Amino acid sequence: MVGIIISLFFGLLCYLAASDKQDDIFTWMMALSGLSTIFTWGSICFAHIRYRRALSVHGRSTNELAFTACFGVWGSWFGVIFNILILVAQFWTALFPLGESPSAEGFFSSYLGFVVIIVCYICYMVYELVQKKFIFFLRAKDIDIDTGKRCPDVELLKQEVQEEKDRLASKPWWYRTYRFWC
Repeated sequence: MVGIIISLFFGLLCYLAASDKQDDIFTWMMALSGLSTIFTWGSICFAHIRYRRALSVHGRSTNELAFTACFGVWGSWFGVIFNILILVAQFWTALFPLGESPSAEGFFSSYLGFVVIIVCYICYMVYELVQKKFIFFLRAKDIDIDTGKRCPDVELLKQEVQEEKDRLASKPWWYRTYRFWC
């Protein structure tokens, strides 16, 4: 079934490419994919901030984590703020395009991803209300930070992380610099 769906999807794309409206279709697909990427990365950064806050509230340390972001929470704050600024700038240019008169079609062809995200979010909230599991916002103390961990043995994980740090410390400076950035 998955193979048939994937084949149908690519067939639809080929049909759209053969259309005489392919420029319009490309514009609308870019409107969907461009802003959704910004929302995705903004959500990832925000989730990282919330997770690190939950760790702190639960009295846990980042030493328990197998991987930590090299810029920590500050990098995520930068990412959230930067993504918000991009969304604001995109909204402004969609509302008042340079060198063109404003139009509803121009706005939605530039900012369609936002509308789709909001519609999906509202549908999800309605679904959660129907299921009686609606929680608008979890406080940091209520966030579950243990479910789904790969290694439930925290002491073993701490030992493995320390061994990795010791191994990295024995390497030359250029390798440590490379590993810091990559």
